[in-house]
Amino acid sequence: MKTLLFFLGVSIMIAAEICKALWLTPAPGMQQAVAIEWNYFFHNYIWFFRIGGLLLMLPFFMHIYPKKRWWAKILFVLPFVLYGFIYYECQYDMFAEEMFSVMGHKQMKDAKSNTVLYNKLVVGVDVNGNAHAYPIEIIGYHHQVMDTIDNIPVIVSYCTVCRTGRVYKSTMNGKSETFRLVGMDMFNAMLEDNTTGSWWQQATGECVAGPKKGEKMEEVFSQQMSLGEWIKLHPTTLVLQPEKAFQADYDDLKGFDDGTIKSSLEGRDTGSWKFKSWVVGIQAGTKSYVVDWNDLQKKRVVERNDFVLIAHPNKVDFVAFSPVLDTITYLELTPEGLLHDKISGSHFNFDGKGVSGRFEGKQLKKLPAYQEFYHSWTTFHPRTIEIK
Repeated sequence: MKTLLFFLGVSIMIAAEICKALWLTPAPGMQQAVAIEWNYFFHNYIWFFRIGGLLLMLPFFMHIYPKKRWWAKILFVLPFVLYGFIYYECQYDMFAEEMFSVMGHKQMKDAKSNTVLYNKLVVGVDVNGNAHAYPIEIIGYHHQVMDTIDNIPVIVSYCTVCRTGRVYKSTMNGKSETFRLVGMDMFNAMLEDNTTGSWWQQATGECVAGPKKGEKMEEVFSQQMSLGEWIKLHPTTLVLQPEKAFQADYDDLKGFDDGTIKSSLEGRDTGSWKFKSWVVGIQAGTKSYVVDWNDLQKKRVVERNDFVLIAHPNKVDFVAFSPVLDTITYLELTPEGLLHDKISGSHFNFDGKGVSGRFEGKQLKKLPAYQEFYHSWTTFHPRTIEIK
């Protein structure tokens, strides 16, 4: 009986370590299962299983193990060696925070001092004229970078498996919060706040487990754009610079921007409306829409009553506007990349600012629009309207 308890105890310890790590990894079948509560339970109460397993083994070591021959004693040590190996793999090699390190020294430079190539994609944020740009190949590795824009603390996040870039205010209960990466769920990065240990979805900013479950972080408007176009529209922007210590990790994401990266998780399906096809998701009020990237490149302008989506001639940048501005009902894209309103004869730049005509100086209202994998947008926006 005591020997049976020994094997039961070590089995419980091994199983608990595997469950703690496996549900938060992209292992086959793990990301499709809705098991976030179990994930959170094992993550926070793993010590109960470790201590419980050791207590079950204690009678064996007190009464049976001392009587075993030397070679038998060695055999009974082997399960501990196996547990130690699994513990190390789950706690370090498979632990998200160890795999994707936090940026040690965040450095922002102006356009003149910037070293990032202009063709790189960035997540750009403009708060009251204070613009910051975060290259995707940098934040894609780190998954999150903490920053302050116009005295507002923010968390700039990116999940390469979903191709989701989001920026949220990081102030909670009047305090600037910090986060760490704990893994992924539904193929999306999961962030844990350091104060309460609650878990937050990167794609939605919603807390899905822990004391703050049900709360949402306030999103800050951001745009995905090539750095060159962003600087053209925001010449005083600051740009996040790569940290030399992580250059090899950034290089592993080479080809992610244009979808040529060879990766089953981060690579692109060049077809339309497939699991890893590129789409643009648009949030217009309470409604969400999704447009296939290939269709957008062919049409260049996709217009509905709720929005107008424009693809830049460079076939990289895009922007969505609310079509409501006095008499504006239709926009077309000129070869120069300007937006032309046929009704008023006005021209707008790619940022939606009127540069000539009746609406010179006016600003079109930009709508949240994100380039993502099809599976990501439809997972977190199950009632989205597909524009085909």
